[in-house]
Amino acid sequence: MVSHDRYFLDAICTDVLELRSKLAGHSKASLEHYYGDYATYESTVAENKLVQQRAKEAYEREKEKLKEFISREGKKYDNPAHQSQRKMKIKQLESLLEVEPIEDEVEVQITLPTPFGVFDKNEKMLGIADVSFKWNDADKEPLFEGVDFVVKPRARIAIMGKNGCGKTSLLNILTGECPPTTGTVSKHIGCRIQMLQQHHYKGEQLDPNLNALEHIKRLHQDTTSATGLLDPGSRQEETTQRAYLSNFGIVGNFALLAVKYLSGGQRMRVALAIALFRRPDVLILDEPTNHCDSYFIKALCNALHDFDGAIIAVSHDESFVNKVIQSNDSTEDGPGGELWVLASNKLTRYDGDFASYKKQIMKKVVENN
Repeated sequence: MVSHDRYFLDAICTDVLELRSKLAGHSKASLEHYYGDYATYESTVAENKLVQQRAKEAYEREKEKLKEFISREGKKYDNPAHQSQRKMKIKQLESLLEVEPIEDEVEVQITLPTPFGVFDKNEKMLGIADVSFKWNDADKEPLFEGVDFVVKPRARIAIMGKNGCGKTSLLNILTGECPPTTGTVSKHIGCRIQMLQQHHYKGEQLDPNLNALEHIKRLHQDTTSATGLLDPGSRQEETTQRAYLSNFGIVGNFALLAVKYLSGGQRMRVALAIALFRRPDVLILDEPTNHCDSYFIKALCNALHDFDGAIIAVSHDESFVNKVIQSNDSTEDGPGGELWVLASNKLTRYDGDFASYKKQIMKKVVENN
C-alpha cells in the first residue's frame, strides 16, 4: 500500500519501503527497506543518521590527523626515517574510506500570507443558524438539519463523519457556493472566505491544461492580494508571482509544468496557493492531506498551526487534527480547537479528543459486527 498516514501505517504495516528520488530532492534514487511499523522506521532512520554522523566525524578527524602528520614530516628532508613514516601515512590517507555525506530530510517549507481583515476576538466572522439541506424536494430526509455554529477569529474547527453524510455539502453552504434548504448563513461584511476543495478539478479550481504560474496570473492582482502584500509595486510581474509560489515549494520547472502532469500532492500545493492568494480570513479545507507525502503534511501542519485566520477542516487524518486543530488551546487570541461530528442528520460538538472519537467508532464497529 502507498500511504503517508502514520497512525494507519503503525496499525497495519510490518515493513516500510522508502522510495528516494532525485525529483523529490534526494541526492540519488534508491529504494530502502525497513523492518517494522512507521514509528520503527522513523526511529531507525534517526539512529542510522546518528551512526553516520559519528562515522563522518571520525573520518574527518583521522583525515586531518594524517594530513597534519604528512605536512609536518615533509619538512624533515634530512631524516630518512621521518620520510619513510611520511610515505606510510600518505598510503594510509589514500586508502582511507570516505564516509558519504549525511543526507538530511527533504526540507519543505510553506509560508502562508496573513489574512486580509482585522477582527475583534469576539466578533462573529461566519455563522449558520438552524440550517438544513437536501438535494431536492423528492428526498424524504435531509442530509442534515438544525445545524448551528459560529466561527470567530483564529477558530480551529474539525468536522468529522462517515462518507456521504454531507460534510462537503456543509462546507459549500459555508462558502456560499450552495444555498441551504432552510435556515440562514451570516457573514461579516469584511470577511474573506476561501475553500481548498478535495477534488481540485471540481469547480475549476484547477485547470489541467494550465501551469501553476498561469493559474496565479489569471487571479485578480490588486494590492490586497498575496502578491500585493509581497510587493505592491511589482505585484503583476512574474518575479513576484514566482516568489509567491515559492512559499508553497513551487519552484523552477515545477511552476511551468501543466497541472495534468503533476502528482496529487503537487496539485494540492498549487490549489493551496490559489486558495490563499486572496488572503482569506476563514480558510475552509476539505480533506487537505489527501495525496500528500509526509514531508508536505508536516510543513502544512506547521504553517496552518501559525495561521492567523480561522480554519474549518473536514479531515480524518489524526496527525493533522492533533497538530492543527487540537493543539490550539483557548487563549486571548482565539477560542481553541473544536471537534464536530456529523451523524444521524445532526452536527454536534464532540467533547473528547480525536483518539477517544476513534475508540468510540471502533467500539461501534465491533458491536455492529
